[in-house]
Amino acid sequence: MRQQQVSPTRVSVTIDESTEVDSGPLANVSATRANVVKLVVNDAQASGVLLNDKPLTEQLSESAFQAASEGFWNAGRNLIFAKSQPMGISDTVKQFRFELRAVNLARPCTSYM
Repeated sequence: MRQQQVSPTRVSVTIDESTEVDSGPLANVSATRANVVKLVVNDAQASGVLLNDKPLTEQLSESAFQAASEGFWNAGRNLIFAKSQPMGISDTVKQFRFELRAVNLARPCTSYM
């Protein structure tokens, strides 16, 4: 897996499992699998995520994200999850591109008397 900060508002994560399936650590695993990316950011959320140039649907809750075959979920102020549906591990490079937007940094004001 390779992560690259393309710009202040774009991060690219590439997963390349092109190792031979017949040997090595992938010898006894399924030829397809889903991929989940956990991206930790600084005061940002995803405004969109592309998987191999195809837009993923934003899921608005953890349960919706878990139930979906693919998509992305803004899990909090600094955490984004994205997942693919099962794809071939030997012949498919998966590129997740995260478009980011800043989160409002305003903090609630508390006063004591």
